[in-house]
Amino acid sequence: MEPSPWDDDYVKSNDSNAPQSVQMNAPMSTQDPFSSQPVEMQQPMIMGTTAQMPAYGQQPLYIQQAPSSAAKIIGIILVIVGAFNLLGLLTAFGPQEDPFTGEEIIVSTSSQVLTAVNSLISLVGFVLAGVWMTQYRRKGLHLALLTIVVTYLIGVLTVGVGGNDGGIGTLLDDGAALGVTAVLTGVCSGICGLIVAIPLLSGGNHGLDDSKLFG
Repeated sequence: MEPSPWDDDYVKSNDSNAPQSVQMNAPMSTQDPFSSQPVEMQQPMIMGTTAQMPAYGQQPLYIQQAPSSAAKIIGIILVIVGAFNLLGLLTAFGPQEDPFTGEEIIVSTSSQVLTAVNSLISLVGFVLAGVWMTQYRRKGLHLALLTIVVTYLIGVLTVGVGGNDGGIGTLLDDGAALGVTAVLTGVCSGICGLIVAIPLLSGGNHGLDDSKLFG
Protein backbone atom coordinates (compact mmCIF):
# COMPACT_ATOMS: atom_id res chain seq x y z
CA MET A 1 0.00 0.00 0.00
CA GLU A 2 1.48 3.37 -1.01
CA PRO A 3 1.65 6.11 1.57
CA SER A 4 -0.64 9.03 1.25
CA PRO A 5 0.96 12.10 -0.38
CA TRP A 6 -0.75 14.23 2.24
CA ASP A 7 0.94 12.44 5.09
CA ASP A 8 3.78 14.33 6.84
CA ASP A 9 5.91 11.19 6.81
CA TYR A 10 5.86 11.20 3.03
CA VAL A 11 8.58 13.84 2.95
CA LYS A 12 11.84 12.21 3.83
CA SER A 13 14.42 14.06 5.78
CA ASN A 14 17.19 12.70 3.51
CA ASP A 15 15.47 13.86 0.39
CA SER A 16 17.44 16.62 -1.33
CA ASN A 17 14.26 18.20 -2.56
CA ALA A 18 12.77 18.38 0.91
CA PRO A 19 12.43 21.91 2.31
CA GLN A 20 14.83 22.93 5.00
CA SER A 21 13.59 23.12 8.54
CA VAL A 22 13.13 26.51 10.09
CA GLN A 23 13.77 27.21 13.77
CA MET A 24 10.48 28.40 15.16
CA ASN A 25 11.95 29.64 18.42
CA ALA A 26 14.07 32.31 16.70
CA PRO A 27 12.56 35.72 15.97
CA MET A 28 11.47 36.28 12.39
CA SER A 29 13.70 39.34 12.14
CA THR A 30 16.76 37.15 12.76
CA GLN A 31 15.95 34.55 10.13
CA ASP A 32 17.64 34.55 6.76
CA PRO A 33 15.13 33.25 4.21
CA PHE A 34 17.98 31.69 2.21
CA SER A 35 19.77 30.07 5.12
CA SER A 36 18.80 27.64 7.80
CA GLN A 37 21.04 29.35 10.37
CA PRO A 38 19.80 32.40 12.32
CA VAL A 39 21.54 35.67 11.58
CA GLU A 40 23.22 37.11 14.62
CA MET A 41 22.24 40.74 15.14
CA GLN A 42 24.27 43.20 17.21
CA GLN A 43 22.59 44.21 20.42
CA PRO A 44 21.81 47.95 20.71
CA MET A 45 24.09 49.97 23.01
CA ILE A 46 23.12 53.06 25.00
CA MET A 47 25.81 55.74 24.92
CA GLY A 48 26.25 58.53 27.44
CA THR A 49 26.56 58.96 31.21
CA THR A 50 23.88 58.40 33.78
CA ALA A 51 22.98 61.07 36.31
CA GLN A 52 24.08 60.29 39.84
CA MET A 53 21.08 60.19 42.13
CA PRO A 54 21.38 60.76 45.87
CA ALA A 55 21.34 57.61 47.92
CA TYR A 56 18.21 56.66 49.77
CA GLY A 57 17.82 58.64 52.98
CA GLN A 58 20.51 61.20 52.10
CA GLN A 59 19.95 64.87 51.38
CA PRO A 60 21.32 66.31 48.11
CA LEU A 61 24.45 68.41 48.41
CA TYR A 62 24.26 72.14 47.64
CA ILE A 63 27.35 74.22 46.91
CA GLN A 64 27.21 77.46 48.92
CA GLN A 65 29.18 80.53 47.98
CA ALA A 66 31.86 81.62 50.43
CA PRO A 67 30.84 84.61 52.60
CA SER A 68 31.96 88.00 51.38
CA SER A 69 34.75 89.78 53.24
CA ALA A 70 32.98 93.16 52.95
CA ALA A 71 31.52 92.90 56.47
CA LYS A 72 34.93 92.22 57.98
CA ILE A 73 36.55 95.12 56.09
CA ILE A 74 33.83 97.57 57.12
CA GLY A 75 34.17 96.32 60.70
CA ILE A 76 37.89 97.09 60.74
CA ILE A 77 37.22 100.60 59.37
CA LEU A 78 34.61 101.20 62.09
CA VAL A 79 37.10 100.22 64.80
CA ILE A 80 39.65 102.68 63.41
CA VAL A 81 37.09 105.52 63.15
CA GLY A 82 35.88 104.84 66.67
CA ALA A 83 39.44 104.95 68.02
CA PHE A 84 39.99 108.38 66.45
CA ASN A 85 37.09 109.72 68.52
CA LEU A 86 39.27 109.24 71.59
CA LEU A 87 41.17 112.35 70.53
CA GLY A 88 37.93 114.33 70.39
CA LEU A 89 37.03 113.10 73.85
CA LEU A 90 40.39 114.20 75.27
CA THR A 91 40.33 117.64 73.63
CA ALA A 92 36.65 118.43 74.22
CA PHE A 93 37.36 120.61 77.28
CA GLY A 94 40.60 122.14 76.05
CA PRO A 95 41.09 125.44 74.21
CA GLN A 96 39.39 125.62 70.84
CA GLU A 97 40.59 127.40 67.71
CA ASP A 98 38.57 128.85 64.87
CA PRO A 99 39.27 126.66 61.80
CA PHE A 100 38.96 129.70 59.51
CA THR A 101 40.99 132.30 61.40
CA GLY A 102 43.12 130.15 63.71
CA GLU A 103 42.24 132.35 66.68
CA GLU A 104 41.28 130.91 70.04
CA ILE A 105 37.55 131.00 70.65
CA ILE A 106 35.49 130.63 73.77
CA VAL A 107 33.17 127.63 73.67
CA SER A 108 30.26 127.32 76.06
CA THR A 109 30.36 124.62 78.68
CA SER A 110 27.19 123.01 77.34
CA SER A 111 28.75 122.76 73.89
CA GLN A 112 31.86 121.15 75.37
CA VAL A 113 29.78 118.62 77.26
CA LEU A 114 27.81 117.70 74.16
CA THR A 115 31.03 117.33 72.16
CA ALA A 116 32.47 115.02 74.79
CA VAL A 117 29.29 112.94 74.91
CA ASN A 118 29.22 112.73 71.12
CA SER A 119 32.84 111.57 71.01
CA LEU A 120 32.20 108.99 73.74
CA ILE A 121 29.16 107.57 71.91
CA SER A 122 31.12 107.40 68.65
CA LEU A 123 34.05 105.71 70.40
CA VAL A 124 32.01 102.98 72.09
CA GLY A 125 29.43 102.55 69.34
CA PHE A 126 31.75 102.29 66.36
CA VAL A 127 34.35 100.10 68.08
CA LEU A 128 31.76 97.63 69.38
CA ALA A 129 29.91 97.62 66.05
CA GLY A 130 33.17 97.03 64.19
CA VAL A 131 34.08 94.08 66.40
CA TRP A 132 30.65 92.53 65.85
CA MET A 133 30.84 93.00 62.10
CA THR A 134 34.25 91.30 61.92
CA GLN A 135 32.45 88.35 63.54
CA TYR A 136 29.69 88.54 60.88
CA ARG A 137 27.01 89.58 63.37
CA ARG A 138 24.17 91.56 61.86
CA LYS A 139 23.59 93.50 65.06
CA GLY A 140 26.96 95.18 64.51
CA LEU A 141 25.59 96.79 61.36
CA HIS A 142 22.48 97.89 63.25
CA LEU A 143 24.58 99.43 66.02
CA ALA A 144 26.75 101.29 63.53
CA LEU A 145 23.71 102.81 61.79
CA LEU A 146 22.18 103.77 65.14
CA THR A 147 25.44 105.41 66.21
CA ILE A 148 25.54 107.46 63.01
CA VAL A 149 22.00 108.76 63.58
CA VAL A 150 22.59 109.59 67.26
CA THR A 151 25.89 111.38 66.64
CA TYR A 152 24.28 113.37 63.83
CA LEU A 153 21.51 114.61 66.10
CA ILE A 154 23.94 115.48 68.91
CA GLY A 155 26.22 117.27 66.46
CA VAL A 156 23.39 119.48 65.23
CA LEU A 157 22.29 120.10 68.82
CA THR A 158 25.84 121.11 69.74
CA VAL A 159 25.85 123.82 67.09
CA GLY A 160 22.41 125.04 68.21
CA VAL A 161 23.45 125.25 71.87
CA GLY A 162 26.92 126.64 71.25
CA GLY A 163 25.66 129.60 69.22
CA ASN A 164 28.16 131.83 67.43
CA ASP A 165 31.28 130.04 68.68
CA GLY A 166 33.37 130.19 65.55
CA GLY A 167 33.69 128.23 62.35
CA ILE A 168 30.58 128.67 60.21
CA GLY A 169 29.08 130.73 63.01
CA THR A 170 31.59 133.50 62.36
CA LEU A 171 30.35 133.84 58.77
CA LEU A 172 26.60 133.35 59.28
CA ASP A 173 24.06 134.11 61.94
CA ASP A 174 22.94 131.42 64.37
CA GLY A 175 19.94 130.20 62.34
CA ALA A 176 21.82 130.01 59.04
CA ALA A 177 24.80 128.32 60.69
CA LEU A 178 22.53 125.71 62.23
CA GLY A 179 20.81 125.04 58.89
CA VAL A 180 24.05 124.71 56.93
CA THR A 181 25.54 122.45 59.59
CA ALA A 182 22.43 120.24 59.62
CA VAL A 183 22.52 119.83 55.82
CA LEU A 184 26.25 119.19 55.50
CA THR A 185 26.35 116.86 58.48
CA GLY A 186 23.27 115.03 57.18
CA VAL A 187 24.92 114.40 53.80
CA CYS A 188 28.06 113.08 55.48
CA SER A 189 26.01 110.86 57.78
CA GLY A 190 24.05 109.49 54.82
CA ILE A 191 27.25 108.59 52.98
CA CYS A 192 28.60 106.90 56.11
CA GLY A 193 25.37 104.92 56.42
CA LEU A 194 25.66 103.68 52.83
CA ILE A 195 29.26 102.63 53.42
CA VAL A 196 28.27 100.68 56.53
CA ALA A 197 25.44 98.96 54.61
CA ILE A 198 27.73 97.81 51.77
CA PRO A 199 27.63 94.13 52.91
CA LEU A 200 23.84 94.09 52.42
CA LEU A 201 23.79 96.19 49.23
CA SER A 202 26.54 94.34 47.37
CA GLY A 203 24.47 91.16 46.99
CA GLY A 204 25.75 87.60 47.17
CA ASN A 205 26.46 85.83 50.42
CA HIS A 206 27.27 88.56 52.94
CA GLY A 207 27.67 85.97 55.71
CA LEU A 208 25.86 88.02 58.38
CA ASP A 209 23.81 86.06 60.86
CA ASP A 210 20.25 86.81 62.01
CA SER A 211 21.16 88.52 65.29
CA LYS A 212 19.35 91.74 66.18
CA LEU A 213 20.39 94.71 68.27
CA PHE A 214 17.05 94.81 70.09
CA GLY A 215 14.88 91.78 70.74
